[in-house]
Amino acid sequence: MDADGGNQRKLEFEMGSRPGMLGDWSPDCSRIAFVSGDDADTQIYVVEADGSNLHQLTNADGHNEDPAWSLDGRLVAFWSDRTGDREIYLMNADGSAQINLTNSPGADQNPSWVP
Repeated sequence: MDADGGNQRKLEFEMGSRPGMLGDWSPDCSRIAFVSGDDADTQIYVVEADGSNLHQLTNADGHNEDPAWSLDGRLVAFWSDRTGDREIYLMNADGSAQINLTNSPGADQNPSWVP
């Protein structure tokens, strides 16, 4: 919506039984990363702020959730249980070069960036 509350537009995407949720705005507010899927499998997607250019970033079995943009907008951190344990991953903003940052027992989740 506009800063004055006008021109509101609903952005809703559903790729599975769960609608898009757990979103995060890119630092320049041009894109939104969000999660959608079903109870067994969730993926991370990105879309332009106007709802155009929907793109899937992750494609691993299991849950891929809580996307968090880096401060410069080049990277996205998230958690995934693709290996059977929740771990923090990092990827380029286009979904490429996904790497596991943690490898510890227990649930590593909810990544965030600190200036």
